[in-house]
Amino acid sequence: MNDLINQPQKVIAKLFGYSKIDTNISINATVAYENKDNLYCKCCGRIQDIGYLDPQNVLINISANNIYSFLNLSSQFFCAYCYYIQKNYQLRYQKIKSTDIGDIVVFENHYEKKEFKTDSIKNDLYFIFKTPPKPPFIIMLKEQITATAIVNMSHRVKPTIDKNVIVVNYGLTQHIVDRKHTLQCLKDFVKIKIAFQKLELKVSDEVLFNRTKSTKYDFWFTPNLRANDEFLKIYRNFLNTYNESTRFVAKIMLQTYIEHNKKEK
Repeated sequence: MNDLINQPQKVIAKLFGYSKIDTNISINATVAYENKDNLYCKCCGRIQDIGYLDPQNVLINISANNIYSFLNLSSQFFCAYCYYIQKNYQLRYQKIKSTDIGDIVVFENHYEKKEFKTDSIKNDLYFIFKTPPKPPFIIMLKEQITATAIVNMSHRVKPTIDKNVIVVNYGLTQHIVDRKHTLQCLKDFVKIKIAFQKLELKVSDEVLFNRTKSTKYDFWFTPNLRANDEFLKIYRNFLNTYNESTRFVAKIMLQTYIEHNKKEK
């Protein structure tokens, strides 16, 4: 049994310092050294071997800004691994640095920090898609919610078990995409961009990838674009060919892809 596939939260907690169960907890919760009843963890939703009986949810930290994303909040069991990560992952990151818990690739025995910034020309996600490591592994990208809060996504992660179907865990969302299809999305985007540049039509990256939450979307989608039947035909075809997750992941890798192609030419 591979823990990274079946118990990723256990692997992540141990990589970030977990060694034994914390017994210094509220009197309203009970340490469970064995999960004899095979209860599902209220946080990660998995059956874990050790944790706490916490029927009144007293162990959920007030700074857990992602409590709404707990997978089985009605459960009385809180596994030791999720509890360790939640307890140490405060808004001000007292023990675990935000740069450590996000933007990493997790393997069974170690994790590697990565560069996943959308505007980076050294984005590691592109190189992972081009030459993926041997599965299983977990790609975790942090999602900045506010200036001080980054979503702790470790309780929701899904591992990649097939190098041609890659799971990109972004914040609390899992984007499951076909590796080759996503790389083809980048190629098609560049072709479309060049074609419209020749027609002197300015098409924003965000318009074609259609993954922005920005209020500027209407500004980018100009009247000239809306009135151009040829553009609308290609635009619809692009969106129908590549789903939202594929476009989302491709956009993250775009600048690196463009830069890499320049060097190859």
